Amino acid sequence: ERVRTYNVPQDRVTDHRCKETRNGIEALLRGGKSGDATNHNNLVSTFLPHLVTLQREELLGKVEREHYDHHHHLASTSSSKGT
Repeated sequence: ERVRTYNVPQDRVTDHRCKETRNGIEALLRGGKSGDATNHNNLVSTFLPHLVTLQREELLGKVEREHYDHHHHLASTSSSKGT
Protein backbone atom coordinates (compact mmCIF):
# COMPACT_ATOMS: atom_id res chain seq x y z
CA GLU A 1 0.00 0.00 0.00
CA ARG A 2 1.38 3.40 -0.99
CA VAL A 3 1.78 5.91 1.79
CA ARG A 4 3.15 8.91 -0.06
CA THR A 5 4.15 9.74 -3.64
CA TYR A 6 6.77 12.32 -4.52
CA ASN A 7 6.16 13.56 -8.07
CA VAL A 8 9.27 15.64 -8.74
CA PRO A 9 8.53 16.61 -12.38
CA GLN A 10 5.16 18.05 -11.30
CA ASP A 11 6.54 19.37 -7.97
CA ARG A 12 3.92 17.73 -5.78
CA VAL A 13 3.61 15.32 -2.86
CA THR A 14 0.52 13.16 -2.32
CA ASP A 15 -0.24 11.39 0.94
CA HIS A 16 -2.46 8.50 -0.13
CA ARG A 17 -3.71 7.74 3.37
CA CYS A 18 -5.59 11.05 3.65
CA LYS A 19 -5.78 11.70 -0.12
CA GLU A 20 -4.16 15.14 0.15
CA THR A 21 -1.76 16.66 -2.37
CA ARG A 22 0.57 19.63 -1.90
CA ASN A 23 2.90 21.40 -4.30
CA GLY A 24 6.44 22.46 -3.44
CA ILE A 25 8.41 19.28 -2.72
CA GLU A 26 11.65 21.10 -1.95
CA ALA A 27 10.04 23.43 0.60
CA LEU A 28 8.14 20.56 2.23
CA LEU A 29 11.30 18.49 2.59
CA ARG A 30 13.32 21.46 3.77
CA GLY A 31 10.64 22.59 6.22
CA GLY A 32 9.80 25.89 4.57
CA LYS A 33 12.10 28.75 3.73
CA SER A 34 15.76 28.17 4.37
CA GLY A 35 16.84 29.63 7.69
CA ASP A 36 13.29 30.34 8.88
CA ALA A 37 13.03 28.48 12.20
CA THR A 38 9.43 29.64 12.72
CA ASN A 39 8.15 28.13 9.45
CA HIS A 40 6.52 24.78 10.16
CA ASN A 41 5.56 24.08 6.56
CA ASN A 42 7.07 20.59 6.40
CA LEU A 43 5.72 17.14 5.59
CA VAL A 44 4.59 16.37 9.12
CA SER A 45 2.81 19.66 9.82
CA THR A 46 1.30 19.66 6.34
CA PHE A 47 -0.27 16.21 6.42
CA LEU A 48 -0.67 15.53 10.15
CA PRO A 49 -3.96 17.45 10.60
CA HIS A 50 -5.51 15.46 7.75
CA LEU A 51 -4.22 12.18 9.15
CA VAL A 52 -5.52 13.01 12.64
CA THR A 53 -8.95 13.79 11.18
CA LEU A 54 -8.90 10.52 9.23
CA GLN A 55 -7.94 8.55 12.35
CA ARG A 56 -10.64 10.30 14.39
CA GLU A 57 -13.28 9.45 11.75
CA GLU A 58 -12.15 5.81 11.64
CA LEU A 59 -12.28 5.51 15.45
CA LEU A 60 -15.67 7.20 15.61
CA GLY A 61 -17.00 4.81 12.97
CA LYS A 62 -15.69 1.85 14.96
CA VAL A 63 -17.33 3.10 18.18
CA GLU A 64 -20.62 3.71 16.34
CA ARG A 65 -20.57 0.19 14.84
CA GLU A 66 -19.80 -1.37 18.23
CA HIS A 67 -22.57 0.67 19.85
CA TYR A 68 -25.04 -0.37 17.14
CA ASP A 69 -23.99 -4.04 17.35
CA HIS A 70 -24.28 -4.02 21.15
CA HIS A 71 -27.78 -2.50 21.13
CA HIS A 72 -28.89 -4.68 18.22
CA HIS A 73 -27.72 -7.75 20.14
CA LEU A 74 -29.54 -6.61 23.30
CA ALA A 75 -32.75 -6.00 21.35
CA SER A 76 -32.64 -9.40 19.67
CA THR A 77 -31.85 -11.12 22.98
CA SER A 78 -34.73 -9.47 24.83
CA SER A 79 -37.22 -10.18 22.02
CA SER A 80 -36.25 -13.86 21.93
CA LYS A 81 -36.75 -14.16 25.70
CA GLY A 82 -40.33 -12.93 25.36
CA THR A 83 -41.35 -15.78 23.03
